[in-house]
Amino acid sequence: MLEKSGVIFASEVANSAQSEGDRLKGKSLSIGSALSVRPYAEDDAEAICAWVNANNELPLISGDTGALRPKLLDRWVEEADGSYVLVLAGMPVAFATASEGEWRFPKGLIELCHLIVAPEYRRLYHGSFLCQCIAKSILLDGRARGVAGRVVLENDPALSLMKYLRWKEVTDKYAWAENTSFRWFLARDPKPSAETIQGSALRTP
Repeated sequence: MLEKSGVIFASEVANSAQSEGDRLKGKSLSIGSALSVRPYAEDDAEAICAWVNANNELPLISGDTGALRPKLLDRWVEEADGSYVLVLAGMPVAFATASEGEWRFPKGLIELCHLIVAPEYRRLYHGSFLCQCIAKSILLDGRARGVAGRVVLENDPALSLMKYLRWKEVTDKYAWAENTSFRWFLARDPKPSAETIQGSALRTP
């Protein structure tokens, strides 16, 4: 199981490379001069719920409908193995969870779930940055052999995100990804180099 207190993400990204041994758990990590990733806190709930402000948005994020309320967000966090917030200049701009129990996965797979980006920061690579940080930390720590992403068929921005990250599409290629109403993607590179992070399989502009 992932630690619910969160993880600190390996930082071969941007200009703040750190050795694997320098990574800590349960605290935030500064990435560059303004970005950091930290565990979710209850104080984040109001801001995150406000990011989902259209009735048709929530079904693209989860199996739920209606508006995103703190009670629903709390359930996601409680059921997840880790919940994370990307912070820009002290302000939350993106949120996601990681879970082993959201789907019928074989042992060794973890799913990145419930990615939400503040409306004013969408299509500015903040979502891709958070996805990369979570996946890279999980794979480098050896807590899973793969990180999966599940995308609703109608969610064009999320499909574009998977294409940008170059996660491998595995829809119908495994038993757990067959006969579903989703498209499935997988990140599997456990030890990408700094060059790979910045310009190849897991690009971060």
